[in-house]
Amino acid sequence: MKWVPVSIEFLPPSSGGRTSPPTGARYVCHANFAGRTGAQEGWSVVLDLSGHEPRLRFLVDEAPWDVLAPGLRLTLREGPHVVGQAVVRATAGVQEAFATRQNDQRVTE
Repeated sequence: MKWVPVSIEFLPPSSGGRTSPPTGARYVCHANFAGRTGAQEGWSVVLDLSGHEPRLRFLVDEAPWDVLAPGLRLTLREGPHVVGQAVVRATAGVQEAFATRQNDQRVTE
C-alpha cells in the first residue's frame, strides 16, 4: 500500500476536537470524503505522523484508492466526533500511488 502526503489540521477541543493531538507515530481513524459518484464515503485511514510531512493511506486494499487525488479533503472522525481534516497534497508521491493502483486494477481485471 502506498502512502500519499497530506496536510492535517486537528480541531481544538473548543470545536469538538481531541483534548490533545495524537502522540504516536501512527494514528488510525475514520475519514469521510466525496467519493467517485460525489456521494459521501467513509473508510478507515492510517496517518503516519512520524516524519516532517504527514502521510495517509487506507487501512484496507479494497478501499477506493483512485479518489486520493491532490486536493481531496477528508473529514477525520473518532466515532461520531469530527476531530480534524486532511487534504491530499499535490506531489509526485500522489501520482506514483495513483499509477500503481491503476496498474494493480488492470492486472486483476
